[in-house]
Amino acid sequence: MERLAFTLKGQIERGSFKVVGFNPIEFDTAIAKYRAEIERLRISPFKGVSFYSSDEPVKPKRGLIVAVGAISGLFFGVFLAFFFEWLEGVKRREEA
Repeated sequence: MERLAFTLKGQIERGSFKVVGFNPIEFDTAIAKYRAEIERLRISPFKGVSFYSSDEPVKPKRGLIVAVGAISGLFFGVFLAFFFEWLEGVKRREEA
């Protein structure tokens, strides 16, 4: 971007400038803004990151695992019962 700004300023000074659709003088402002942003990111890359420390174990959550397993087992059992009923109905229709 700095190279482009330098080239455009040289063309303006020589009088051989072409219309580009934007103001090339604003490049200095944009370059300064980008440099400040890069410098800010270099200074504090972990800004806003917090670390949590606890004596209690985070994983495994046994209660949650048991609850999810029980509910999943219940749904699977109901599904299996309906599937076997459907299978018996198909067998009865084929015999008749």
